Amino acid sequence: MIQGIDDVLWKSIEPYLPPQKPHTGRPHADLRKLMNGILYVVTTGCTWKDVPRIYGSK
Repeated sequence: MIQGIDDVLWKSIEPYLPPQKPHTGRPHADLRKLMNGILYVVTTGCTWKDVPRIYGSK
């Protein structure tokens, strides 16, 4: 399995991400899970529909 973003790297990336808006309607995606999912697709070459559920819903 592909290793996710560790805490040190996440703390250096997080300040550059847009702030989360207040919750209204559909729940927000966890940005760290989303980023790990993107890295999974980039490193494995799989399609978005084949990304494991541990990285969030499609």
